[in-house]
Amino acid sequence: MRVLPSLKTTSSFSEVAPTGFLLFYIRKLLGGVSSAFRIKMRLLTLFLLILPCLTDPDVEDGNSKDIYFDVKPGNDIKHYEHIDETHDFMCKFTYACQGGTNEKWMMHVDRSSDDREFSCSIERPGGTSYLFFQHFKLEVQGVQIDHAEAFSKVDKLLRPEEYTISKTENYVMHSEGKFDSTMSKVAIYAIRSHDEL
Repeated sequence: MRVLPSLKTTSSFSEVAPTGFLLFYIRKLLGGVSSAFRIKMRLLTLFLLILPCLTDPDVEDGNSKDIYFDVKPGNDIKHYEHIDETHDFMCKFTYACQGGTNEKWMMHVDRSSDDREFSCSIERPGGTSYLFFQHFKLEVQGVQIDHAEAFSKVDKLLRPEEYTISKTENYVMHSEGKFDSTMSKVAIYAIRSHDEL
């Protein structure tokens, strides 16, 4: 019966970086096996280490796309935008917030198969944000807003007086002095008329 090597007695273990732990341990375990098996295991390990680099964190599925980005607190106004030149559509999120550190947020862009209906939403995956927003604005170009909505928490809409929708300028934004600084999602649903096609 083979006894597994003890990692505590290995002097070089303390010098191994946390990311190298898996490789180090596999090498120790494979010390007494055939060289062909060790080569296969090394190739498998290499593949598993490279796999995250090959996958795109942004998910695209036909007519919809999820784009992940960091919302960063600070006094200055920041923005994130997605431009779809193929379908002449742009979605832009402008914000300023305070509190905590960066949070991972998602922009979800969707369009109908006939290119007549579009949506763009910004949301915190999981629905809970610890940031306090002083300013937010979501705007679209290339389409006309049909309606928009904003949420303070999952399934809890902001009060109507906390945000403003402009159908002529195609945006939804906070209402100065009335917005309570909590937001988990903002979304625009838009259409393209026959004239714009």
